[in-house]
Amino acid sequence: MRINLQDIIASMERSVQMYNSLLPKSELERISQMAETVAKSFDPVIQMIQNPAFQRQMQEINRIAENIRKSVEQSHALTLPALRMMEELYGTVDKASEDIASTYSIPEAMREEVITRPIFSETKLKIRKGIPSVKKILPLSLPKNTCWEDIQMRFVDPHTVFIKITKHEAKITADYRDMGMQDLRSDSPNAQWIFLRGLADYNNEVTWNTPIASVSLKKQKQLLSDCLKKYFGIDSDPFQMYRKEKSYRLKLFLVSNKQAKDETSDTEKYFEENAPEVYDSKEFFNDN
Repeated sequence: MRINLQDIIASMERSVQMYNSLLPKSELERISQMAETVAKSFDPVIQMIQNPAFQRQMQEINRIAENIRKSVEQSHALTLPALRMMEELYGTVDKASEDIASTYSIPEAMREEVITRPIFSETKLKIRKGIPSVKKILPLSLPKNTCWEDIQMRFVDPHTVFIKITKHEAKITADYRDMGMQDLRSDSPNAQWIFLRGLADYNNEVTWNTPIASVSLKKQKQLLSDCLKKYFGIDSDPFQMYRKEKSYRLKLFLVSNKQAKDETSDTEKYFEENAPEVYDSKEFFNDN
């Protein structure tokens, strides 16, 4: 398994050739002129790919990805060592994205969202495809003493969360596909993911009076519980007892994208009061 930008470019060229074979001559001439202009704009990209420093970055990405593939092939899950390799992989991809961002004139503030996370997600997909015996969901294999209160999740966009397992100092970025919340008909987030986002927006709990509540609330809660238990490998219910809370409240701590950007001080206060011994909240909100 290799992550190779030249392979991606070659695939694009084959697609263009197939498309061109279906067009009339006049249209081909017009496209040819456009292609010359586009080809010139690709010169910086080709130079970037041929740069020895960038090639070393790609080799490092491939090395880490291959180690993760071997680890997952043995355990059929992301173990703590594999999780730490995933952290290393994310950092290495982000370093490579600096060169890509510079070549395409993408602002640094947008680099992670536009380049790093998409490449990282594609790399994870290749890792999974390289292991036929592993199901589409790649669950976490955490130590048996891990509980829901050890898990903190922050939405960074509508499709992606950063997860931190505080007891084991492990971090990972995951999307709805990784966590088994994908509508296979449309490749979009399913109702469980939308419910999870709703919980983040309403401080980790939903009552029958919450705007996102519906007649299927109890069923939504059960389906989301099943997804979370399967992904994290924790058997207990991720929600507090309904009779006690009079609501569906998560045991794990979940932060919405809006909270992470606009309400950091309130969330930091929560961590200072509830988990100061294991967690530096400022690091969580500033560290990717």
